[in-house]
Amino acid sequence: MKISALLLGGLIAAVSFQASATDDYNRTINTVGATAGQAYVDFKEGLSYPCKFGIVYLPDPNTGPGKSMLAVLLSAQARSATIAVINYSADAGNTCTASNIRSN
Repeated sequence: MKISALLLGGLIAAVSFQASATDDYNRTINTVGATAGQAYVDFKEGLSYPCKFGIVYLPDPNTGPGKSMLAVLLSAQARSATIAVINYSADAGNTCTASNIRSN
């Protein structure tokens, strides 16, 4: 009985904290910024998922993926290019983090 209750509790917790993955296409950069060492981007068209503050955070800019994504965003912004696709996921608090960014 205790084991089935623990399994049910674990299953409910896993479903409650499941991340939501989203892809957005052809977005125009509004702002690329950083706060407390964490880089982020927001788009003029907004996002299809209700991310907290309307922004998508990048991975740590001290890591390879974070540096690469920041470079893609800054390059696109300098060229006035759009972002062809941004893949991101949201945690339980709707904080969104990018996993892939590609510019046009």
